Amino acid sequence: MNKKLILFLLSFALLTSCNSKDDAQSVPDIIGPSDIQLFDINNRNDASDIRVFFFYRNPVVNVEQFRLILIPDGQQGAITIDDFLRDNNTAQIISAFSGETRLNFVGTISDYAGNQVRNGQSYAVGIAAIHNLDNAASEFTISEEIVLLEDKELRDLYIGNGQGNSVAIIDEVTGELIGNFINPFEGGLVELIDIIEKPDGDFLVTGIGNNTVKTFSRETGEYKGDFTKTYPLVTPTKTAIGPDGLLYVSQWLDGRNHVVRFNSSDGEFVDEYILNVSQGMGHAWDSQANYYLASFGSGRVLKFDSEGNELNVFGENILTAPVNIWVDEERDALFVVDWYDGAVRRFNLQSGDFEGDFISGLERVEGFLFGRNNALYLCDWQENTIKEYDLTSGEFRRLINVEGLSAPNSMVYGPNVDPQ
Repeated sequence: MNKKLILFLLSFALLTSCNSKDDAQSVPDIIGPSDIQLFDINNRNDASDIRVFFFYRNPVVNVEQFRLILIPDGQQGAITIDDFLRDNNTAQIISAFSGETRLNFVGTISDYAGNQVRNGQSYAVGIAAIHNLDNAASEFTISEEIVLLEDKELRDLYIGNGQGNSVAIIDEVTGELIGNFINPFEGGLVELIDIIEKPDGDFLVTGIGNNTVKTFSRETGEYKGDFTKTYPLVTPTKTAIGPDGLLYVSQWLDGRNHVVRFNSSDGEFVDEYILNVSQGMGHAWDSQANYYLASFGSGRVLKFDSEGNELNVFGENILTAPVNIWVDEERDALFVVDWYDGAVRRFNLQSGDFEGDFISGLERVEGFLFGRNNALYLCDWQENTIKEYDLTSGEFRRLINVEGLSAPNSMVYGPNVDPQ
């Protein structure tokens, strides 16, 4: 072989090698999605029960789309990029965006192997960023979390906005704001201070600037009219349905600062039950039908028998501004939500002795609800947040911090609405 031929062959090999490197470098690297969270949001017994949050932390200039698949727990290790690329209704395809994406699976999606998604099965979720130049360069991530689909009661949190004069819906599972259930000032609401469920299922809503308790449809939020009749309320505050089936309403204004009772079926006035309470607020009862009343103005909780005779006083020189109360006879305790000190305080139910703070560290706490999985929800009136605690231990669980809350001060459960 002559020297010229050898040089030609070497030059050709070098050129080919360079071109191969250039071709490889022409397919830029991309990353997989991250921070995947999974939620069971409904009871349809299909893929639409699953809601997903995830992040994509790079620009998507070379990402054609995202593809999501459902993986029965235990099969995560078998997944390859090919499982995302099948065209057989096993992958949900969405446009690619940087930042956070939140979505619900479509009910018709099967798992990655083509099997029906069903209750009683746990699933992981795989999410792939599909490369726009070469499918082989795509990247995927499988969630560390799994979600067990269960047929269970699902309800949402319906939050009274004191300064918004509205009721907002928050999804209990995901903590997302769904929107307004009762729009601002609907039905003439002024300074909303409480919302409760009446025996027939509709909601009773109280505004401290109104002279009646108002009725709203539990299903639609439609204003259905004034509920209380005959007796004009003056600065009404907290309400409750007692063990006698009557509606109890506290009032603040001196001279009319009485707890009054109404028939909870038709709203007819019954009587003035407890008179001259300094800024009365929340109500509670024990199994003996003894009645407990929070007095915001005096910094005390008053205990009465069923006839309205005073039996005991809780929290003298300890409480500053009690707003909500509940009785826990299993723990022989009275729990008091203290607005000003941002705490839930515990007292011995029999002696009235102070036993310490059960929860502390809030700003201005008002409004509570016992939730699923032994949860205690508390509204922070000043921070515009909802905080979840363990009802037994008082341990903090999570913060719900969404736009749309304005001095939240009360909450109830309402119908489940899917976040979108």
